[in-house]
Amino acid sequence: MRFHKYSSTGNDFIIFDHQAYFQSTPPSPDWVQKVCKRKVSVGADGLILVKKMDKNTVAMTYFNSDGQEVEMCGNGLRAVARYCCEVMRFQRSQSVYVKTKNSEYEVLVPNYLNIKIKMAEVDQSKSSLADKYDASYLEIGVPHVVKELESISSFPLDLALEIRNDHIFKNGTNVNFFTQVSQNEIRVRTFERGVEAETLSCGTGVTASAITFMWQTGVDKVFVRTEGGQLIISKLGEDYFLEGPSDLVFIGELPEV
Repeated sequence: MRFHKYSSTGNDFIIFDHQAYFQSTPPSPDWVQKVCKRKVSVGADGLILVKKMDKNTVAMTYFNSDGQEVEMCGNGLRAVARYCCEVMRFQRSQSVYVKTKNSEYEVLVPNYLNIKIKMAEVDQSKSSLADKYDASYLEIGVPHVVKELESISSFPLDLALEIRNDHIFKNGTNVNFFTQVSQNEIRVRTFERGVEAETLSCGTGVTASAITFMWQTGVDKVFVRTEGGQLIISKLGEDYFLEGPSDLVFIGELPEV
């Protein structure tokens, strides 16, 4: 089975053509775990199936490395958009539309360094849910807790695990810590639900952190440093945009399931 591996600021994904390999039966959680396990297989934070719907629209099915399907992934969306242009031969002059489990996202691909997503699912209505942690709660397609710290040079793993597993978050949550670097720049580190570890970058987590920073400061464009590189979050009217690169790491083959 032919696959493409991409990295979006250090968040890495294995992408398969959904119609070619999994049209009748989805991959099992055990198989996804096996393929995503580092050192013994391809290794990745997630596995993505991409199905072409029409000339500029695809459906994206996303599995975390624990084998469970989740709603979407911001960094994964950028990888999918590049895959559509490179492998499915979509025109870069046109928007790529990606249908996720709950929504549809428009992605612009002027080049592979500046892939820009219009974030379709931004729910700030339950921000007080994380008040006990002096933090904010947002849903950016998936749940996120955002907490500002004076320093994140050392990742606060114990606190991340406590928040991640708190029963007040019905399906668990991703956990983001940020610190301000300058007037319009922050640094973010994220513990991802489903990976159950810190990842080098999380697109929806960066978006949630930047929106929280925008609330506090009133800026409408935020440069975000992650462990895997820089992303940009901007606000135009009521819309938020996530912008950054996605890199093709390699193309490979796996045995049939």
